[in-house]
Amino acid sequence: MYFSPKPEFLENSITFSRKSVNGKVNMMAYKGNAYVIGHSSETSGLYSETEASMDTLEGLSPEDTS
Repeated sequence: MYFSPKPEFLENSITFSRKSVNGKVNMMAYKGNAYVIGHSSETSGLYSETEASMDTLEGLSPEDTS
């Protein structure tokens, strides 16, 4: 009988990666598609839209990336 450890490894990897995940996702299903319409998390401070935006970032020019 053939046995592959890959499915067990994948399941354990997903379980391990979800240990520090928390929050809530609001989704909408429409015509066979799923859309995220909102999300929240206790650790939502990890992403800042103003810091990620190139519009508000000062002192950075395109030449700095090369």
